[in-house]
Amino acid sequence: MTSWWAIVIIVAVALGSGVIGAVIGERLASRDADDWPEPLVPASYRERRAAVYLDVAIGWHAYLESVRPLAYPGEGFIADRPRDLAAVLRSRAQLEQFGTILAQRLHDEALEVAVTLIDVLRSLPQSTTAGTPDLAAGRKTLRVVLRDLAIRVEELERQMHGELQPAPPPVEPHVEITGRAGVPRPPLAANRPRTERRR
Repeated sequence: MTSWWAIVIIVAVALGSGVIGAVIGERLASRDADDWPEPLVPASYRERRAAVYLDVAIGWHAYLESVRPLAYPGEGFIADRPRDLAAVLRSRAQLEQFGTILAQRLHDEALEVAVTLIDVLRSLPQSTTAGTPDLAAGRKTLRVVLRDLAIRVEELERQMHGELQPAPPPVEPHVEITGRAGVPRPPLAANRPRTERRR
């Protein structure tokens, strides 16, 4: 009998110490977890995306301003503004690393229109006096392509601007409390009195 009780006491002590150890371990783990910093999206990545989006917008605006006088000669060319896609292509490489898929797609669509503009310029007949493309002959086509390019760049800027805006706070669901229960209405045909047929 004595050995039986000794075994029961040993088992009870072992189980009790195991439960106490588990509780203490769980509390220590939760306390250590509270001390750890929460995983956050690094601010440098968001700042880098904003900087890349700014470079993209500046590059496209510089290109549009440099080629716009081709279709509107009265505005005059800007002397220190290069008329190539170098800045746009550099920003595209950065956009592939930090931009979203949608922003990259819109950028590529604008780039396709810019290539179309170059093809239109190459297809123009050469001027007999200066040996350069005759812009007056293709001015209408140039204006159509430039308008399309400006629309694509505007769509890209709208997308980039929307992505950089902070997320709106969650909207709390509106709960209406009336305080009275609705009274069920019987079907219309149930309470309708029968009318006798007129003879």
